[in-house]
Amino acid sequence: MIHKKIGLSLIAILFIFETLNWLKILNFNIFFTWRGLLITTIIAVIILESINFYVRKKTKQQLKGWVYLCAAFLLYFDAIGDTLGLYQISWYDQVAHLSAGFWAMLMLYTVFLQIKLQVSLRGKLLFAWCITATIGTVYEIEEYIEDLVYKTNRLGDGFDTANDLLMNNSGALLMLLVITLFWHFHYKKNK
Repeated sequence: MIHKKIGLSLIAILFIFETLNWLKILNFNIFFTWRGLLITTIIAVIILESINFYVRKKTKQQLKGWVYLCAAFLLYFDAIGDTLGLYQISWYDQVAHLSAGFWAMLMLYTVFLQIKLQVSLRGKLLFAWCITATIGTVYEIEEYIEDLVYKTNRLGDGFDTANDLLMNNSGALLMLLVITLFWHFHYKKNK
């Protein structure tokens, strides 16, 4: 429970910081937009709390607290990269998207275990990977819509978008491999 409180507190601090900058009460420079960071933070909290609601309904337990900490870490990684202009360094952008896919995959797989989803390991992994890929795609679509509506340049060029999607999926597939190897060796050890 303490991990959830810490994670939500960190996210709340980030939300306040982003809001104050968006309202121009604070004046930190940003490479893309405060609106984009705010949208990402708000959507992340909505997703976390929706999943937590579902987990509580199914299991009478809270969503694992480390999931909130992990989400906070990813949101801060994004905000720091945007605020400090680190997304101009290609490896930072790639690490951000790779780690987002990697950790999102683990978080979703953990949720499936926690709710005791009645499908095979392969089914859980495939389902988690599909949702992770969808989240990455929706993120890129959000950037596109923001660029259309507000005439910004969050999306970048076609190469950047394709690379972001590749990194998101590569991170998810890397975690899929880690989980598969862990399960395989753990299962053989306990056999």
